[in-house]
Amino acid sequence: MSANYVIGLKGEIIQCVPDGEVAWASNKANYYSISIENCHEDTTGKFNDSTYWSDVHLVAYLTEKYGLGRDDIIRHYDVTGKDCPKWFVEHPDDWEKFKDDVMTYRQECDDARNEKISELSKQTEKDVLKEYLDSIGTETEVEAETSDSDLWDALKKKAEAFQSRRRRLRRRPRTATCGMR
Repeated sequence: MSANYVIGLKGEIIQCVPDGEVAWASNKANYYSISIENCHEDTTGKFNDSTYWSDVHLVAYLTEKYGLGRDDIIRHYDVTGKDCPKWFVEHPDDWEKFKDDVMTYRQECDDARNEKISELSKQTEKDVLKEYLDSIGTETEVEAETSDSDLWDALKKKAEAFQSRRRRLRRRPRTATCGMR
């Protein structure tokens, strides 16, 4: 028997067989599945918290990586009928909760990633706006905490100042210079 991953009692994750190679763990599903074996402390088969949450995180990572959904998460029991993982076979509500925890963790990761992207995008917009305001010859202080409406107000003021300067310049007599002096 072999497994792609083993999760220890302290939550450590060991990859034994690369994802793209066959691990001989569940008979019929060996060729199209990634198997995870989990250590447990006693004959009940219940995982301790460290093992459980490492399993949730690993399964969330793998389902995200391979584009799998909640229904694609299966037990050895679902393929072979073997009582494995024992606790989840004997406690089907806990099995459903495990899959819910996996999907919730994936959603939390997606939300955190999207929030980070949004923050970086806003910071980039503020940097570009500050660069533009500075380029039109005005002093500008744009703080990271500046709201979008404050930025637009600052841009409006700078644009008005720029237009006012242009109007003053138009009133001055113009001289044309051509050729050499």
